[in-house]
Amino acid sequence: MAAAKRSRTWAVALGLFGFAFAIRLLPAPTVFHAAGAHFTGNDAYYHMRRVLYGLAHFPDWLDFDPYLNFPDGARPIWTPVFDWLSTLFVLPLDAAGGTAAAEWGAALIPALLGAACAPLLYRAARRVFEETIARLAAVLAALLGAHVWYSQVGFFDHHAAVALAAVVMLGAALRFVSAPPTLGASLGVSLSQAFALLLWPGMLLHLALTELGIVLAAVRDREAGGEAMRLRSIGHLLALLLVAPLCLGQSWPQWGDYSPTVLTRFQPWLFSALAAHAAGCAVSWRSLGRGAPGRSGVVAGVALAAVGASLATIPGLADAAGEAWRWLGKREPFQASVSESTSILRYQGSLSLYLLLRNLSGLALLFPISLVALWWSSRERPDRAARELVVLWAAGLILATLLQRRFGNSAALGLALVSAWALHAVWLRTDRSGSVVAARAALVVASVACLIPTFEQRLAPARHFASWLHGAPIELDAYYISKRSLLDAGRWLRNNAGLGNDSLAGAPTPDLSVMAPWQLGHRLLYSSGLPMVAGNFGDDVGEANFTLQRRYFASAESDGAVLLDSVGARFVVVESLTRVAAELLGDPTLIRRLTDRSLHDLHFHRLRYSTSRPQGTSNVRAYRVFERVAGAKIVGRADPGTPVLAQILVAAGERALRIDHSTTADEQGWYRLRVAQAGEDAASGGWRIRSPRTQRPLSVPLEAVLEGSRVDGPDLGSPLAD
Repeated sequence: MAAAKRSRTWAVALGLFGFAFAIRLLPAPTVFHAAGAHFTGNDAYYHMRRVLYGLAHFPDWLDFDPYLNFPDGARPIWTPVFDWLSTLFVLPLDAAGGTAAAEWGAALIPALLGAACAPLLYRAARRVFEETIARLAAVLAALLGAHVWYSQVGFFDHHAAVALAAVVMLGAALRFVSAPPTLGASLGVSLSQAFALLLWPGMLLHLALTELGIVLAAVRDREAGGEAMRLRSIGHLLALLLVAPLCLGQSWPQWGDYSPTVLTRFQPWLFSALAAHAAGCAVSWRSLGRGAPGRSGVVAGVALAAVGASLATIPGLADAAGEAWRWLGKREPFQASVSESTSILRYQGSLSLYLLLRNLSGLALLFPISLVALWWSSRERPDRAARELVVLWAAGLILATLLQRRFGNSAALGLALVSAWALHAVWLRTDRSGSVVAARAALVVASVACLIPTFEQRLAPARHFASWLHGAPIELDAYYISKRSLLDAGRWLRNNAGLGNDSLAGAPTPDLSVMAPWQLGHRLLYSSGLPMVAGNFGDDVGEANFTLQRRYFASAESDGAVLLDSVGARFVVVESLTRVAAELLGDPTLIRRLTDRSLHDLHFHRLRYSTSRPQGTSNVRAYRVFERVAGAKIVGRADPGTPVLAQILVAAGERALRIDHSTTADEQGWYRLRVAQAGEDAASGGWRIRSPRTQRPLSVPLEAVLEGSRVDGPDLGSPLAD
């Protein structure tokens, strides 16, 4: 009987994994291609950059990257754990099929991790709830958009692993509070907590919620609460030993030694403080006796004593809370501009339920009622501690999602648990209705209706998968076409920068860099193989360069050229602007001038490459690549006061663009122009120099453009017969 039950449990777990994996595999036709993978999201490309480095230097990892924050370089703010483990996973694939196979393997990782969450949530839920609730919770987790988005195939990011680490931590904590405390269960909780913080320091919130739930359970358990706290102190010491090697000795110029936002001395201090707190509670409770009141007061008092002693003896620790809140509450300018750092209740700059419904479904609107009902029903139950832990964990992550939508990834798991319990409770109550069948049918219809908004994310991947199955062309939307165009621009740089550097696996760092809007950084770095002045890490890896990048695009061209030289930026990549953005920026700004439909009076920016928009895709972004040059100085004769116009049609990759220059001859009859394009750049002919009554061709050598030397312009004093 026991063997049959285990077999059924394993069968359910495998079925849930397969169901969740199939959903996350839908984008596969747009991800995998012969030369590698088209990753979803910007961060995936920097994760892959670190994986390539790891493949070439295994078991070492990329801890300092000279390609970031050029020319100074910087340390990536992400911990090495996810990228190192991913490198280990794709190592045999790389050996068998090279970089393309490594990219395929990396693209599969998030789908595997996300699918694994379903059976693990099912197992965790079975410790607290009935089998039906556990299965339903896993199914809901497999469907909710916030979790699917971060764990779909191609979304190669550590957040897929974060959700898995979160459910493992929750399961370990539920195991500890659901049975008499054991050392093995305590060590399991601490192992999961240590790994979570090493994976992503932002999982401090998950740790706090689970630990608070465990402490509250110990306070209420007069028989075994003291023993539970003693075992937790041992567990925290284990966690301290695990995190110390990657945390101690770290130095971050932009953060303090005890900042919780990256791996610092904070994480070892945290576990040492938790160990001291747990031990203090265990000793104090023993002296108070099992039935003595004031156990909660002891918890608070010992906590205050531990924190107070730490603040008094450890310089810099006081700043840790401020840095954590600045990150979580978006009190720093860069975090406030990152989309996943914004509230799930904001969409396109306004308060809206759109993202909440799309990512967490209509069940999120019912979540407060479901949560209170679960808590209320648990008051007199023997498994109260475990159920209250679920309530605390789910509520905390939902509240965090209201501040930063990235927490919706793991909040979806808590929402699934609470909603599954609520739906099951309502299902059971339908027995009291006049028509059980009608009531239950209505419940099923309402539940599916709640889930409809979250299916929106899956519609396009489902269409693409269907097209692939039928051998039909796959029609990509503007976002995917745009991002692939950006990769094309990066590959053009790789092939035409004249460096012969076709690998990011540790080749010598070039002595030049690329200036681009920060949000383009990770994709450009990976596709071009060139260092970036600023990128998607924003000011987290270099405040000076992040500010300089913004100054550059807001400056006049001559000032911008000076800024390029100050950071060794030879190339500039720009992204086309929306009409609203262009109007807000205004004509004089350099970003507006570099992205205008036709280019005028560019003296130091030589257009080298431009992507094009397919017909009927006005929302697709176009990208242009410019080279910083000195500009050839054209000097010629014309009648005093005569307007002079210079024009050239430049062959720039996928399209040809017209460039104009205009000036007026001075009182002595001289006109002067500085141009950034050479005759060899022309799609046809070359430069045409015009006045009101004549036009003449001009050949501008590339050397003159690069060196800033003089070129004699044509005499425009007499007309030229056609």
